[in-house]
Amino acid sequence: MAMENSTYSNMGLLWSQVIFVGATAVSLPLYLLIITACVKEWKYNHALRTFYLLIISQGVVDIIVMVSYFMFWSLRTFGVFSDFFWEYQHYYLASWCFTQTYISVIIRCFGILLISLQRYLSMCKNGKQIEQLVNISHRWMLPILHWVIPTLYSIPLLAVKNVTFLSKENLQVIADKHDITVSMPHVTASI
Repeated sequence: MAMENSTYSNMGLLWSQVIFVGATAVSLPLYLLIITACVKEWKYNHALRTFYLLIISQGVVDIIVMVSYFMFWSLRTFGVFSDFFWEYQHYYLASWCFTQTYISVIIRCFGILLISLQRYLSMCKNGKQIEQLVNISHRWMLPILHWVIPTLYSIPLLAVKNVTFLSKENLQVIADKHDITVSMPHVTASI
């Protein structure tokens, strides 16, 4: 019975990975088109330059997250490169498989927050000093903050190193309870 439940949950996980791979195959070219359009518009539309910079920054984050998730979650779930994952698990590979989800949530949510803040300032504080500061004189500040603050915030998560895989055949991530209890309040505090 336990084996059946394990097989069933693996099949469910496999289906979610198939859906993810399909969605990525469709959305990745769209992201590249959006980034290309924003780069072109950035040159001509001076009023929306900060917005375009944030969209480009968020698009780059989303592409990195998709590639990372595919490489370190989907390939692991499908059993592709099992030998590689098993052999190099102690070189931070297993730790990254554990922490990448939390780090990606932090940086993506912070990017959405910055886009919302910039849109609010542009619409509700148009012409005010704060809007001018964000959209004209310091327009690179929000995209820089988009990368710096989540990176600094994620340092405790990056320090988690006692993570391994269950077995070569089952690359489920196993983390020490201490690492999870240290990491989870840190991530929860971000929400």
